[in-house]
Parts: sequence; C-alpha cells; structure tokens
Amino acid sequence: QNLLERMVGLFSENEQDRQYLIDLSINELITRLLQQQSRDLLLYNSQRARMECGLTHVLEHIEHNLTDPLNIDTLCKIACMSRSKFYQQFKLAFGQSPAQWQQQLRLKKAYEQLKCGKPVSQLCYELGFASPSHFSRLFKQAYGKTPKSVMMHIKGK
Repeated sequence: QNLLERMVGLFSENEQDRQYLIDLSINELITRLLQQQSRDLLLYNSQRARMECGLTHVLEHIEHNLTDPLNIDTLCKIACMSRSKFYQQFKLAFGQSPAQWQQQLRLKKAYEQLKCGKPVSQLCYELGFASPSHFSRLFKQAYGKTPKSVMMHIKGK
C-alpha cells in the first residue's frame, strides 16, 4: 500500500530524479510481486502435498498458535535449524520475518472476522494484539482503512 502511494506521488512530482525514482519503485513492485507469487506457490505446494520440511511445520505451528507470542527458539527446534539459519531460510522463502508472517495472518483473520460483525476491541485481544489502537494502526497500514470502517461498510450492505 505504501509503495503504491509513493509511486502515485512520484508520477505527480516534477523533480529532476523523478524517472530514476520511478524506475526503482517499479523494480521494487516487481520484486514484491514475485516474492508474493513464490510465497503463494510454496504455500500451495506445502498444503497440497504436505511436504515434510521444517518450514512447513513452522508455518503450521504459527497458524495453530496464532494468538500466542512467537517463541523463536521453539520455531528453530521445529525447523531443526540454528537461529541464524532459520531466519535466513524463512526470509528467503517468504520474504519476511516470522513475526511479520504471524502479524499478516492475524490481520487476515481479523479482516474475515470483522466482516462477520465481531467487535474490534474483542477481536484485537483474541488475536493477541497489545491494544485496540495498535491493532487499528497495523490494520490501516495493511488494508488502507480502519477496522471500524470495514465493519461499517459490511453493516451498510
């Protein structure tokens, strides 16, 4: 979302380095799209064939313990990797840290539950967020709108 907003801003500016910054932004967008595509492909294959690899087990653990704080030592044991190797492999495979992955899953689940009419404050604590304001800030960064606006939009239909 932030990248797209930056790109729109670049297209409307008239600075000397504008074309260079636009090229960099396009490269970043392509890189992120490829990371997302490879992440989706890996997830699809791991769910379809249930590949027996450490990172697949880590993803399952994170998903089944979504509301709990991440314990990196536990994840390293599940993946059968050292801490540095685990971070390296996770980042390489998914383009983000385990904490970012967990946060993304939490926000997706929150979005689904908001569409069902679940109250924001209850939802935020159930998904392991520290406070409703922190949750709202992260939600808005991810979806470009507040949790309450999503609820209002759903109720308005």
